[in-house]
Amino acid sequence: HTETQAQTENWDKLLNSPVPKIIYASRTHSQLSQVIRELKRTSYRPKVAVIGSREQLCINPQVSRETNNSVKMHRCRAKVLSRTCHFYNNYDKSKDKSAQAVASMSLIESTIMDIEDIAAVGAKNRVCPYYFARDLVNSADIIFMPYNYLLDPKSRKSNNVPLNDTVVIFDEAHNVERLCEESVSVEFNCSDIKSAKSTMYDVTQKLSEAEVTGTEMINEVTSQDTANDAVSFENLEKVVEDLRMTEEGKSQPGSFIYQLLGEARIDLDRARTLISDLGPVTAYLHNKGQIQSSHALVLDKFLHFFKMVFGDFSKEREFFTVSETVSHNYRVFTHIETVTKGGGVATTALKSVGYWCFNPGYSMQDLVRNGAQSIVLTSGTLSPMQPIASELDLPFPVTLENPHVISSKQFLVAGLANGP
Repeated sequence: HTETQAQTENWDKLLNSPVPKIIYASRTHSQLSQVIRELKRTSYRPKVAVIGSREQLCINPQVSRETNNSVKMHRCRAKVLSRTCHFYNNYDKSKDKSAQAVASMSLIESTIMDIEDIAAVGAKNRVCPYYFARDLVNSADIIFMPYNYLLDPKSRKSNNVPLNDTVVIFDEAHNVERLCEESVSVEFNCSDIKSAKSTMYDVTQKLSEAEVTGTEMINEVTSQDTANDAVSFENLEKVVEDLRMTEEGKSQPGSFIYQLLGEARIDLDRARTLISDLGPVTAYLHNKGQIQSSHALVLDKFLHFFKMVFGDFSKEREFFTVSETVSHNYRVFTHIETVTKGGGVATTALKSVGYWCFNPGYSMQDLVRNGAQSIVLTSGTLSPMQPIASELDLPFPVTLENPHVISSKQFLVAGLANGP
């Protein structure tokens, strides 16, 4: 009786618990569109959200014509803040039940749509499909997205991807290992550092002039802040230039990155300040035109790098505990990089530093740490499964491996010693 009662209580608990969201990730939007087409053919009608970039969803011609995604992002944000994008303004009026927004909202929420459908409906009703699609995430039963939106912590945070109590499905999962490593790796050379240094000195001069004249430029930082940041990049440039490097390169433990940055006097506190300053500076540069945007892209790289190395730790003790764990998952690779310029004629040798993740399980564990309830990997080429499970550093208590559709009697493996 006790056992039956316990089973009944477990079932009641299960039935009364909230239904988990499903996150379905694949490599490309075209693969996701195929899955959505198959879902349309079923009798199921769940609420669906598709996360895409501004490249797929932005319909503002002044933003969509930009070729670089980072530039698009900052141009879009500037227009949203200044209320100069009427597509976003129409979307924002949805809170006041504007006819345009309501028409889009009703159609998208009641229909299973892929990324192209959402963009088309937004364009027809002149309502921003990018922000509209993001809003659908909160109420969706199934969220479709490419791998990088899920595996890259920065993208996951910016798109408000929920992980707590979710079921995460990776389709075509034989690509996951490589993308797990790439999403949390970065590389830069001395030219990048020099560009960042020069940009920060230029911004410092402009801020100083603006402060004298009382002109509003970047509210979040002062000329003294950016001057200190420029000195940090100058110190880093000297340290990297002084490193002995060869074209073959040298691999060192991940913890070496803290030694290198320490010699440049970039510790946790300095890195926090750099992260705080670089955000508004890059946003300002992206909005000043194409030339300034190219400089901002370099600062974006270092902003990503400092966040990756130092994280968002509020206490010194937490940082050193985590940094010790992180360093085991990374290698620092220093080498001389040959950069070709001038139509493939002139070459320049630059010292380069790579901070590379060599443990795909590091990204996967991050999904678990953020509350993912279940992780499902599917692919036609996962066998043998045990090495992949080991690489991803996750237990997979449930596995299904089907036999190959071709019998072993139907094919021949042989080596040809001589060709025709």
